[in-house]
Formats: sequence, C-alpha cells, structure tokens
Amino acid sequence: MKSEFIVINNYNIVLNLNKKSKTTMVETFVSNGTIHENKENAGISHLLEHVVTEGWKKCGSKPCTDYWKKKGVLTNASTGLTNIRYYMEGLNKYTLEMLDYITSISTNPIISKSRTGKEKKAVTNELLIHSSQPFTELYDLTNKLLFKIEGLIHQDDTKLQIKNLKHIGEDTLRQWAKRFYGAGNIVIIVTGNFNKSRVISLLKRKLKKTNTVRVIPKFSDIFVQGMEVGFVKNETLDNTNIVFTFHSPLYQKDPEIFFIDFFKEFVGSGISSLLMDELREKRKLIYNIEVESNTIPYGTFISIFISTKNKHIKEVIVNTIKVLKQLINGRFSNEYMDYIKKTYLVKYYSSCFNNNYLSDFYGMQYINQIYSEEKSVILSLEDVRNNILKLSKIDFILFVKRLIILSNMKIAYQGKVEVKNLKKFVSNHI
Repeated sequence: MKSEFIVINNYNIVLNLNKKSKTTMVETFVSNGTIHENKENAGISHLLEHVVTEGWKKCGSKPCTDYWKKKGVLTNASTGLTNIRYYMEGLNKYTLEMLDYITSISTNPIISKSRTGKEKKAVTNELLIHSSQPFTELYDLTNKLLFKIEGLIHQDDTKLQIKNLKHIGEDTLRQWAKRFYGAGNIVIIVTGNFNKSRVISLLKRKLKKTNTVRVIPKFSDIFVQGMEVGFVKNETLDNTNIVFTFHSPLYQKDPEIFFIDFFKEFVGSGISSLLMDELREKRKLIYNIEVESNTIPYGTFISIFISTKNKHIKEVIVNTIKVLKQLINGRFSNEYMDYIKKTYLVKYYSSCFNNNYLSDFYGMQYINQIYSEEKSVILSLEDVRNNILKLSKIDFILFVKRLIILSNMKIAYQGKVEVKNLKKFVSNHI
C-alpha cells in the first residue's frame, strides 16, 4: 500500500495505491453539511445530495443507478454534520469512468426541475422512515441539548425538513451547489488498484475549469456548555433508552485524536470493556452498549447509548458515571491497558486495510482541516498504530480528561417514565 497526496487546481487529491486490490474506490468529501443550514432551509444539503447523484450527463433521463448496476458498481452518498460524501466502488477496469462520474457530480452537477421533483419524493419517504425509528426523537433531543448552531440543532427534526422541502426548488439547489461544490472545498480520494498516470491525467482535465469556492468558516463555539438532562416520552417503549454525550476540545490536528478508538474499547460492547463488565456482568442491568464518536473541524463529541428497564434508570446512570470517573482518575492497571492494546491490534489487522476504511481514514483527516491556515497534520495507519502501542497509562489518562468532561455531560433519555429531579441527582454524582 502506497499513499500519495497531491493538489490539482486547489483540490486535495489522495491516491492510495494497492496493486493487490481487485477493486477501486473513488470518493469525494465536500465541505458542506447540516452545520451551514438554518431553520428555514434545514434539509437542503440532504436534498441536494440526492439530486447531485443523478446529475451526470451520461445517465441522460434515466437514473444513474441503472447505468452503474450493469457494471456491478456499488455507489452511494451521505450527508453529515460538516461534509457530504459521494462514493463508489467497482472493478478496476471501471476506475476512470467512476472517477469521471464522481468528479463531475461533485464539481459541476446537472440540477434539473424534473429530477428535483423526483428526489423530493424520495427524500420525503426517507425522512418518514427515519421518523418512525424509535431513536430519532432521542437524537433530536440530544441535538437540542448539545448544539448552539441552528443547522445542527435541526438535523434530526424530520417534520421540519419535510415541511421545508416544499419550498426548495432547483434554482435554490443550484445556488447552494455553487456556494459549496468546487475548488478549495473538496477532497478527492482514489483507493485500490489503478493506473496512477491515467488517474492524474483525467483529474487534471476534469478539474481544469471548475467553480472556485472558498467557504470562510463562521463557527468557533458550537457546543452548549454545562451539564444538562432531557427527557422525551414514548409510550411504545418497554425499556428506557439513554444517551450520554460529551463534547471536547479535541481536533483533527491533534495526534491523540485517534486514541478515541482505543478509548472505545474501555466503554464499548467488547468483552474487555469496563463499562460492559460493570453494567452487564456484575449488575445485570443492560444487554449491550453502543459508542459513537464524531470529530469535525470545530471539535469532537462522543456518545454512549444504553438501554435498560425503566426501574434501573438511576442505577445505570450512577454506575456509568462511576466507570467514567474510574477511567478519568486512572483506576485501572497497566496490565489491563495491555489487554486493550491486543484487542486494538486484532481490529487493526482485520479491518484497516480495505478500500472503504482507507478512503474514510484519509478523507476525514483532510476535510476536517480544509480551512486550516496551517499545514494539515496527516497521519498514516502505521503512525496511528505505533502511537497507540507506545501509549503510556499517564498519557492515556490525560487524554481521557480532555475527552470526558463530566461538567459538560448531556444525558437524554426516552421511555414511558420520567424520573423526577434527575438533573439534581446526576449533579450530586459527578
């Protein structure tokens, strides 16, 4: 595996060449997302994502999925907090054609009235499905507790987004695309087995005359400070779902940002997790734990999802805080850290070398630093592995103290029963 980083017409290009791979993945990261939206246009980035995937001249009037399915190519897109991603993976012989498609829709997409109308229906159906999921209201509540920025607050407000779709037309989408889709705001990644010279030649031709964009970041303080507790009632749930969320001043440029994956082994669903051991093995309070982390240009936040019986809400919260304090204060052995390092190595060797992982690994590093006035700090997989293997206990404790700030903890819970004075109860235990 050989990774190379080049710039063509103010586009960051990442080439991950692996001659043993039988496939190639092509992906773009556009620095856009829900953070740039407001209450009046919440959902516009998601709608544009849908319309853009059909905005390639070779597709004509037919869906682009019809074009690619004949070639066995897997393609998709996603809208995030601070970036939009377009990606596809196929056999090596389709590399240049996939690159043509991805660069075309990411820099100069065709946005028509008919396609906008069709995709509004598709997005509405997707939002209705999303709204029917039990966790959607919990996500929405968490966003309202955690964020100050309108677009982030309303990113899971499906009712609002469906309402907004009615007044977003193709002209508005074209303006939104012109604002974000272009040179200075996109990272292009090619991963797998490909002809490097042909890839570079195509990129130089495709990127020669494109829209120039430079989005000036206007966000610096996006998180709500202080501890907060929120409840959303749901009579259909037999259990109570709880999410603990922590925001922290950790950024992509910080080399220790990748210690988050190591931290997850302490509190996730694995057999070595201290939190699983406490809540499931010792106290029989839960079945599973899910941990999610998000690093964006403006900081990091991590969420811990737990489901328990209604009568165990307080007990789960108290013991979760107890385990987190245990980590913050270093009440675990060096031997236990060695266990976790071995678990990390198993996952590293089993999952870190496929095209999808590599594209995400490098893409997120670049897109999260695209506005940085300083040179981007880009680590290789080997750098991350070596940093974790030589991580000392004291350095890990210092990292956890930055990652988990109990005074800024947000707890959102969803179920049939609201616990009276829960915020005061939590305050007494942090």
